[in-house]
Amino acid sequence: VIKKLSLDQSINIFQDSLLLLCSGLASEETRTIVSELLLNAANRAAVEEERQSTVSVAYFRPCELLSLSRLHIHSTPPFDFANWDSIRFYDKSTEDSLISFFSQIHLTDRIPNLIVIEQLDRIIGSE
Repeated sequence: VIKKLSLDQSINIFQDSLLLLCSGLASEETRTIVSELLLNAANRAAVEEERQSTVSVAYFRPCELLSLSRLHIHSTPPFDFANWDSIRFYDKSTEDSLISFFSQIHLTDRIPNLIVIEQLDRIIGSE
């Protein structure tokens, strides 16, 4: 299940932010494809917004990103790792790290434009 939430409608601090959640039981192949789709979304945000120097992406995942299959989605920009400095990966995320991030987000200089949480079901209760 992938959910797209416009956070500015539910929480005022998140104006112009977008949250992508991925959760649910799936095969390894399905998780890989969903992971690639979410990485494409993060890449697109980084590449398109880099011109405006306003992008910030927070990407939570339960394990390290070890490789990319380079799945390219039609009409999206190719991976441009030069722009990935604006993507902050939180590898090996846990329930506590998510709670910490969201409880302290109001203290940051810049709220992420895009927040991706991959495999939420594996992150919750992973301690």
